[in-house]
Amino acid sequence: MTPEVRDRIQLARRRGAALLRILKDHLPREVRTSGAHTDWSVAGPAFIARSGRLLDATLRLPDEHEVAAGVLLRVLYEHIALFCWIAVDPANHASQWVRMDRVERLKTGNELRALGEVLDPQITERYETERDSTRPWPGLPEMAKAADLHWAAAGIAAFSARGLRSMYVVIYRQFSAFVHAMPASLDGVIGKGPAPDISRVGIEDEPSETNAFTIAPIVFGLGLLVSGKALGFPEPARIDGAFTSTA
Repeated sequence: MTPEVRDRIQLARRRGAALLRILKDHLPREVRTSGAHTDWSVAGPAFIARSGRLLDATLRLPDEHEVAAGVLLRVLYEHIALFCWIAVDPANHASQWVRMDRVERLKTGNELRALGEVLDPQITERYETERDSTRPWPGLPEMAKAADLHWAAAGIAAFSARGLRSMYVVIYRQFSAFVHAMPASLDGVIGKGPAPDISRVGIEDEPSETNAFTIAPIVFGLGLLVSGKALGFPEPARIDGAFTSTA
């Protein structure tokens, strides 16, 4: 790893730590809730809380574990993209988000039933009702694009430049190979050996200048900027300060 790459990772760690300190000033918090997953008053802050834990877990990894950091970054990205999209129109988007959950739970239920498990018919019926009463969501790329357009128009300049939709390709697609154990996931640990017909299998590949560690605070920062608009916390100036004061 070059000194330049190590310095960029250390800068990202400082930025991430500053963002997490901001988060701790606002969480935990108590909110009134109906108890439904569609209740944005609790689901919104919970998205930010979960995303903060994912950033924290990412930055706790050693520099040499960039692939593992990338897997966590992919999960962090999906949480932030969904949060930013739901926050555009919680009354409608939250129900579409829950609908996808019910679709997956019903699939699991059918598989468990085939294995002889007895499922609660009332829960199954409720999930079917929630599934059938709401239209499907448009898919992550379209949700990211819609979030970019909305929050850029709402005055968050970060969404006007390299927003969530472009990050989808850089983060979600790139690290899918590692999540799903595709052939590309092995490339980084296979290098040239001492002869043309010999390969050397290592442990970790070298992070490039732009890597999972350097991107993670940026993704989380986008979520916090939307949280400031949609949930009332934190203050945008503090988020900007986490990047400028640690540079």
